[in-house]
Amino acid sequence: MRGGVDMIVSRLPAAGGIAYVLGMMVHGGRFTPARWLVLGGMMLLGAAPARAENIGVTARKFVAIDKLEFSNKAAVRLLSLDPRIRKGSGQSAATIGATLDVTIEAFNHPPIAGAFSIPQGFSETAGWRVNDASVAKYVNPEAPGGPTQVRVAVVQENALVKVSAKGLGDLPIPLDELRFAPFDVQVRFVVLNGTETITHCTVFHSATCSLPLIGGGTGRKLQCTDGQAVSDCVFPPPP
Repeated sequence: MRGGVDMIVSRLPAAGGIAYVLGMMVHGGRFTPARWLVLGGMMLLGAAPARAENIGVTARKFVAIDKLEFSNKAAVRLLSLDPRIRKGSGQSAATIGATLDVTIEAFNHPPIAGAFSIPQGFSETAGWRVNDASVAKYVNPEAPGGPTQVRVAVVQENALVKVSAKGLGDLPIPLDELRFAPFDVQVRFVVLNGTETITHCTVFHSATCSLPLIGGGTGRKLQCTDGQAVSDCVFPPPP
């Protein structure tokens, strides 16, 4: 876990890195990795959001695959199709960023958490290729290298959130620690678009998840379907 924190902090400017680490330290108080990454970005911009929204959205699937020991490969995928999805009104690739925060909660167990940071801006190799009135798209062909392990992220107004990553997180999700049930998989996808902060919240219950061993018994695959919208991002108590 410590190595993951070092890695993600090294990819953030000073203010964002400090905010991220503080957020992880107080995660039990509901300050999640994604929320602190967003706050770090706001600190760097020197601005407070003109509008902050917490929106519950449904999701088709969430998948996390850990084959690092077997083949040095891992992946995370999220797909949400919901008319409540918002990308924000901003239309500049230079001022849009996002985070994906995953927390696995269960009664009487410490939370299992990981996060991806999708930075603002663009370059010749990675960045936000589109940010117009209807859709924003981030591409990083070098993933899991480059500025984030996220390869593609798409946010389409009133329609779609799609994230495809080539790793378990810029702060990795420790799937090997998931050895209990029942559990809830809490997913927060946060868009920071200009001065708007929009948090999309979904929960997958363990009854709709499977966790088989893969990679000759050395890895695991968490696959969840039928994610439920979490109104105002107030997640239910862990099962």
